[in-house]
Amino acid sequence: LARIKIISCNHGQTSFLTKPAFDSSDNLYVANFPSGIVSRKTPSGSSDVFTTALGGYNAYGIAFDSTGDLFVANSFSNTVSRITPGGIVTTYATGFSN
Repeated sequence: LARIKIISCNHGQTSFLTKPAFDSSDNLYVANFPSGIVSRKTPSGSSDVFTTALGGYNAYGIAFDSTGDLFVANSFSNTVSRITPGGIVTTYATGFSN
């Protein structure tokens, strides 16, 4: 946390960045609420949209597991999506209630 700097990676979307997470390569990922976009910022400073394939769900929280899969908590749909390092999106868990 000694090297914190302000970055921008909202790609022109009106958004609220929530729950950032780093992968094993020090790429920063943020969930853009309410657009459902997950953006990635590399250590060198470039940014891109990692996925928009969450079906319009409201991505709210994100975390990585030890294999590099990204898990996204989807507000309103009460689901958790799993995204592989290759970008394949699947529904990991359902049935959560408000």
